[in-house]
Amino acid sequence: MTRYFGQDMVDSSSNRFYYYSYPSRGESEHFHFPIRDLAAAWDATKALDFSFSAQTDCGIHNLRALQYQLADATRATVEFYCESPNPVVLSKIDGGTCLNEDVLREEATIGHSALLLLAWSGASRLGIFLPDEPIPIDSLTKGILAMQLESGAFGCTFKNPNEYLKGIEFFPGEAMLALMHVYDFISRDTKTSHSLDTAVKESILPAMERAFKFYSRHYEENELDVNYNIWQAQAFAKYYDAISDSSSAHKDAVSKYVLDLCHGICQSKSWKYQLARGSSFYVNLETIEIGCGLDALVEGMRIAQALQDDHTVTKFRIQASNAARFVAWVQDQVPQDSLVGHGGLGYGGIQVLEQRLDVTGHGLSAMNKLHKW
Repeated sequence: MTRYFGQDMVDSSSNRFYYYSYPSRGESEHFHFPIRDLAAAWDATKALDFSFSAQTDCGIHNLRALQYQLADATRATVEFYCESPNPVVLSKIDGGTCLNEDVLREEATIGHSALLLLAWSGASRLGIFLPDEPIPIDSLTKGILAMQLESGAFGCTFKNPNEYLKGIEFFPGEAMLALMHVYDFISRDTKTSHSLDTAVKESILPAMERAFKFYSRHYEENELDVNYNIWQAQAFAKYYDAISDSSSAHKDAVSKYVLDLCHGICQSKSWKYQLARGSSFYVNLETIEIGCGLDALVEGMRIAQALQDDHTVTKFRIQASNAARFVAWVQDQVPQDSLVGHGGLGYGGIQVLEQRLDVTGHGLSAMNKLHKW
């Protein structure tokens, strides 16, 4: 998957990511999809992280050249979307911004800001961005925080900040995960901390506590798409890590919510039926759900292990192993004589002739977590 990301899915003429690859045609092509373009930059940092931490050549010829290519594409993508950020005109928090809609060519959401922050934090950990570079991390973080409503929910679109249901399966979870990555990065990296507003860090955990009350209740009271579980589990697993042990009751409630979300993933149709079969006619759809779900499930495994809940660890580990085998099966669907697509996910099934980069990105993220677990 790392090789696929760097060799097949980076346009060397622009250092930007392709979105589609077509194994049957031997071609890759661009498609305007900003939130997934930013997600590709974030996923590329995970590919780089794996290539560095594996301490082998990962079976990749010219690994160093591939690493430079991924790093350059990540930098180029983040810098492109950072151009002329727009102010968020909300009275609660001064100085917040969102991404420029003239650059996005679509309505700005907290999801866009979140994926840029996630790509930046992943890249900065790897040294792709230095502390003094003009990336508007402080103002984008403030922009997300400014979108939190009195209920604890986050408004999803900057033009209509009171609209919290549009994209609720994705945007709030992405935004909260980004807030926690920023919080974690500020806490761990003293070289960068001085360039970020201390008040931003101090605002994040109280915002997450308010959000937990809303979103955990929303989960209990509504039938929701499994994507809600996937992003919420990842966000609140990071929040769990940051809660002081002195707040034991609250920490227990958060851990229960994360595990409930992960159990819900295991009960979803893709996980119950496709993993039992070990293959799928709907490769794109099923791989996304299983790859994304595995990304979240590894967080649940980690939380269950911290709680010494051996029964849940065992259950999740079995599910994760089945999911990893499914991902390997999907990779094998690419014809051996294809010029592009090897290592990528999503090809095959009923008239599915393309691979989408985000499908492989989710699988790559999950497998990197499993590698570290």
